[in-house]
Amino acid sequence: MRTTRSIINKENIINIRNNDDGIVGIVTAFLILGLIVVILTTVQTVYVPQIMEQREADHMETITDQFSQLKFAIDTHVAMKASYTPITTPFTLGSAELPYLSTSQTYGSLHINPDQCVFNFKSNDTEINKPLTGIEYHSSNAYFLEQNYVYETGALILSQAEGNTMTTTPSFFVIDDDNITLIINLYNISVIGEKYSIGGYDTYPIQTMYHHTEPPVFISDLDTLSITTSYHAAWEQFISSCLINAGLQQQQNYTIQLSENQLVFSFTDETIIDVEIWTHILNAQLAPGWIEV
Repeated sequence: MRTTRSIINKENIINIRNNDDGIVGIVTAFLILGLIVVILTTVQTVYVPQIMEQREADHMETITDQFSQLKFAIDTHVAMKASYTPITTPFTLGSAELPYLSTSQTYGSLHINPDQCVFNFKSNDTEINKPLTGIEYHSSNAYFLEQNYVYETGALILSQAEGNTMTTTPSFFVIDDDNITLIINLYNISVIGEKYSIGGYDTYPIQTMYHHTEPPVFISDLDTLSITTSYHAAWEQFISSCLINAGLQQQQNYTIQLSENQLVFSFTDETIIDVEIWTHILNAQLAPGWIEV
């Protein structure tokens, strides 16, 4: 009888040990699964936003370069004055999401806006009104700061929530001789076809082509220069710097009035400024894409 009990006790001990081994395996599996979940959660909540923010920032740099290419193309058209010679500028509207991870794909839209910017010149006996077409890119960033890029008659403007600034100046020149002469080159764009905007995330080209240059217009003794635009802060800074470089002083030689979307420079009677206006007409066509209403 004692021998039998001994055998049973040994078998029980063996069974108990086997049961412990099974429990240890299950616990190990749960620990590994928990570790994987922690790692994936950390990557998703910490590293993915940082990576996507950098990708969207890089995409904004790409848009900056592409708007610079567009300005170079338009300036080249006007310098060469070669009609029927198109130049294509690509625009990458968005950036791709990261594979195998939960991320948001960045979308963007490109718009050609007729009458986006209006220049008005007025003297005692002359008034000239110039509505001009602008080109805008609107971002839809999920991680990086929302930014819009704008082409207005030769100027490149960066706009965001804090305000707007001119990153590249237009073709305006000040000649300080007996009188101050302001030479202004205006660029107006006519849209070929009925497509004024595209949206998405792929790369789409915009094709530009020189049409003609209007005869120059001369205005003597300018009274007011008015600019209607959504980006008046950028234009105020630029025009003011041109006038200051010509030796003029605010309040003494000119005043600035600002409304919701209009910027007005008014010149005193003692300040004589002559203006020479050149208007260059170009055509533009957007490639196939998503038409936005």
